[in-house]
Amino acid sequence: MANTTGAIAASGLQIDVGLSTNGTAVSLATADAATTKAFRRTYLGSLSWPASAAVGTGQSLNLSFQTPFVINPGDFCNVTWRIPFGTLTGITLTGGVALEGYFE
Repeated sequence: MANTTGAIAASGLQIDVGLSTNGTAVSLATADAATTKAFRRTYLGSLSWPASAAVGTGQSLNLSFQTPFVINPGDFCNVTWRIPFGTLTGITLTGGVALEGYFE
């Protein structure tokens, strides 16, 4: 993920990345009930930029899992990110997510 439009704010920036699996609806607000399942959430790591990091400064998070995440048929998987520290005012972050897996 790279900052593509302006310098990071004077406070710096941190993004926490997570994986949410096996929810019966796309919404992360879905709760466990008789006919729905809430997502099971796993923290994957953090990306951080120092204060005033220049345009083009990038961070990456590459993970391999020894035990696979099993997604049940008909359920959803979301990659999530949260900003616990810093702001995105006046900047754009660009990047991508690739999930590798297989069907059985």
